[in-house]
Amino acid sequence: MFLTENELKDKFWKSYNGNNRALIYQFECSIREGNADLVTVEKYQENFQINAFEFKLTDIRKVIRQAEENAKLVNKSWIVIPADRKESFWMAATRYGLHLSHQTLIHTKLGTEPRRVLLAFKFSVDKCVTDDLTIELSRHVYSEEYIALTKEFYLKM
Repeated sequence: MFLTENELKDKFWKSYNGNNRALIYQFECSIREGNADLVTVEKYQENFQINAFEFKLTDIRKVIRQAEENAKLVNKSWIVIPADRKESFWMAATRYGLHLSHQTLIHTKLGTEPRRVLLAFKFSVDKCVTDDLTIELSRHVYSEEYIALTKEFYLKM
């Protein structure tokens, strides 16, 4: 069973902003009609960057339309979706003129297929960066990347 939209937002935010990467952020930000689920201002490679995130998983066309609107106003529009919907989502997004610029494949355990994927879209064509995040290397042995993302939320890892 997948998480609800609010559960996904909470879990994502705890992992994403664990090292306080966002200088400013707002959930349900009114940058466009219907609001973006999350907008952040971050410093990335000595430049300021505005990112928008969408967490709605029920209507893929609605998510793409929202990402399209967000991409007009921000540097990248990020979407968290189940990994098995990545290809259909990507194909649909290209019909709206959105280009995949970054994807993070999230694996629950080493050697398993990804369960979720974090996708970043832009209107401009860029080389797509692909990386992986593995949560567990073996039972209760967590990857360094996962520990770095979540260390502020756990007493023992």
